[in-house]
Amino acid sequence: MELCNCNKITHINYDIAQINSYDKTHADTNSIKMSIGNNSCGFKYRVLIKFNFNHLPNNAQILRATLIINILNTVPECKCTTHQLKGLTLNSDWDISTVNWNNQPSINVSNELFDESVNNWKKYTFDLTNQVRNWYAYPSINYGMILLGSEELCYNKIQICTESESSYNLTLLVEYCEDREIHILPTQFFEYYEDITVYPGFVYFTTGRDISLTKTVAYFIKNNNSASITVIAENSPDNINFAKEIQAITIQPGLNSLLVPINFSKYIRLSITVPPSGTTATINIWLQLQK
Repeated sequence: MELCNCNKITHINYDIAQINSYDKTHADTNSIKMSIGNNSCGFKYRVLIKFNFNHLPNNAQILRATLIINILNTVPECKCTTHQLKGLTLNSDWDISTVNWNNQPSINVSNELFDESVNNWKKYTFDLTNQVRNWYAYPSINYGMILLGSEELCYNKIQICTESESSYNLTLLVEYCEDREIHILPTQFFEYYEDITVYPGFVYFTTGRDISLTKTVAYFIKNNNSASITVIAENSPDNINFAKEIQAITIQPGLNSLLVPINFSKYIRLSITVPPSGTTATINIWLQLQK
């Protein structure tokens, strides 16, 4: 059995690299801003990101994952009035120390995370909850994602903030909770059985029992009398002085009934009232307890 602990929010660390088709053997991994899209000469710029979930606990439940990207500006050479930002997952792994345009991982074109028209100096948020859950659950296929612009258009390059110390830096926020195991202690079961011979017009009492350490108490009563009987639980602090509960039940002839005491006390018993119209008979009582 599991119980969810209080929610927590954390920033996820990541590797990030800008690659481009002009300098195909080099990647920029430390720039305070990175470019996406095409420049005026038609060279393409892409950004690879791979998130590291190692600092999340093993029993985390991902509730929400939000990617935050701040568009700084379009470069001066850009002549487009609209700019597209796309996020897609990858089909193969890559290493930040060796990746470049020539050996870049293949793109999973069937798994587009977002495709958004963006403007200068604006913040955009993208819901990556389902994908982050998948990356977290299956780290062996956590190849990360790629950011693309509209590469079929020239002069369509945008820049995003990647300055680690800046509040505008690209950020993945993950809200999660931790599963906690509840260890259920085994319960103990006790039962007392009594047969009481009753006569018409009298009140009878079962044996007082100590129930102070029990969690659950239930009486089962079988009426073998020819008349209905009235049964009520009585509580006591000392097994001498008893007080009746407000709940009484009437049991028809030949039937069984259940009575669960509604008050707590150290001792409990039943009182059984047999009307004058009844007959001499035996009443069967089971007291069942669970610790």
